[in-house]
Amino acid sequence: MRSGFVAKFTFLLSGLIVWAVHFLFVYGVNGIACARPQLGPDVQAGSFVPATVLVATAFCVAATCGIALVALKDYGPGISAEEDASLREFWRFTTATNAGLAAIAILWTAVPALFIRPCS
Repeated sequence: MRSGFVAKFTFLLSGLIVWAVHFLFVYGVNGIACARPQLGPDVQAGSFVPATVLVATAFCVAATCGIALVALKDYGPGISAEEDASLREFWRFTTATNAGLAAIAILWTAVPALFIRPCS
């Protein structure tokens, strides 16, 4: 096993990890808004949930774009130290592609939460 494989593999999956956290956050906020009517009229009226989802979405899309840029610039953990050029390119472009797909998935997850009221 190569030195730093776990760090490189975690970095490879980091965009998808950000998407998973965003997914759980968005549906957790919606679930809490529906399950707890005593939280107030702002939550039930639908102004709190879209604003929270919008902020979380902006943060997560920025994070995945940052991950893609770091990968493409060869700054990822252990990527620039990789001796084989083809493996270095694999790590770089696969990480950037995963981050790009995760950014699309984050936006796709946020669309229903932004346009449909909670508990509808």
